[in-house]
Amino acid sequence: MKKRIWFFLLCAVLALLIVGAAAAETDPVEYTITWLDYDETVLAVTEVAEGEVPVYPGETPTREMDADYVYTFYGWDPEPVAATADTTYTAIYSAAIRPDKCGDNLYWSFDSNSHVLTITGNGDMEDYSPTTFPWYSIRKQIKEIVFPDDLTSIGNCAFWYCTDLQSVIIPNNVIRIGANAFNYCSALHDISISDGITSVEKDAFANTGFWNGQENGPVYLDSVLLGYKEMCPQVFSIKEGTKIVADYAFSQCNILTKLVCSESLVRIGANSFSCCSNLSSVIMDNQLDYIGDYAFYECSNLKFISIPCSVSFSGKTPFLNCKAIDEVYITRGSGIMTSFVGGISTVNSHSVTPWYVSRNNELSIVIEEGITTIGDYAFYFCTGLTKITIPDSVTTISEKAFYFCTGLTEITIGNRVTSIGDFAFWNCTGLTDV
Repeated sequence: MKKRIWFFLLCAVLALLIVGAAAAETDPVEYTITWLDYDETVLAVTEVAEGEVPVYPGETPTREMDADYVYTFYGWDPEPVAATADTTYTAIYSAAIRPDKCGDNLYWSFDSNSHVLTITGNGDMEDYSPTTFPWYSIRKQIKEIVFPDDLTSIGNCAFWYCTDLQSVIIPNNVIRIGANAFNYCSALHDISISDGITSVEKDAFANTGFWNGQENGPVYLDSVLLGYKEMCPQVFSIKEGTKIVADYAFSQCNILTKLVCSESLVRIGANSFSCCSNLSSVIMDNQLDYIGDYAFYECSNLKFISIPCSVSFSGKTPFLNCKAIDEVYITRGSGIMTSFVGGISTVNSHSVTPWYVSRNNELSIVIEEGITTIGDYAFYFCTGLTKITIPDSVTTISEKAFYFCTGLTEITIGNRVTSIGDFAFWNCTGLTDV
């Protein structure tokens, strides 16, 4: 009897084990897989058996472009592996600069029916090389460009070789036109620019229909002097109404001997008169506000300059290697001489002035009546300066104005000077009386 009972118990246990094994085979362990987008939006939730690699069940995720980039699905983070637990995967995307982007806040589009390139947005345009501007492949189809009112600059080479472009109206807020911006736009005859322009860089309008259509002589575009066609004269006077001389406008005009600036001129661009090897005299008017990088570089025969006291300079010496300068007439300008700073190659460094370049020469410097302040570092280290008269209009001689002028032996100071800055005449060893 007992043997029968044990036999039945053993059979029952075996049956339970067989049923359990079968159940294990038919009911495997599953895990929950959550699929998220980059912004944690749930894309899908799936179940996967233990040991299986989960696969996203939907179409490839996408992400809309934003103001700066377009996005392409790259994969999942973390990379899917065989399931051992509930897991969340997040979509990741690679980013590329928008193909229709041409500035931090500028975008472009092209209508192939009307052949109009439209720029929208605001701010500065990117600078490009002749083959990198975004509309390069369609450049010869562009007949018209529409700019936004809030555009502030046109980049280098932006419309290089747009040979069908016929006219452009540059908005009032644009202050800079980059180098080669419209170079080789051979059909471009009609150009309108605003008075707000402060910089027209090298060859911005070279080889355009406008340039090619001009007679020999000076070429003006509204208030901008672009350059000179063919041979420039020995003496050249910039016409009244001109506000800007474009970069490189007269570079290497070796016939030029004398330059007279108009009263209206406010800016002389970079390298405008560089390498004019026979230029000996430059007369600038009181309204001139700025002289750009290397404007008179290598004008090796330049001797006389009349220059307003309040003009400002770039950080790259406009008069580099103009070592023949020996006579400077400083006109009243705004009345307050620019204050310079110590150091080399900084904006308004004392080293950028025409008299500093030739500081070791025997210098004659005349300060015009009407100037009230002589700026910081104005004649710093001008060892060739031997005598100078400070007019009665001057009330302030600023810090280090005549610092280390060791050749200075005679100075006359007007009777209205009330302030002399620190070290104004430090180490002027030739002076015995001030």
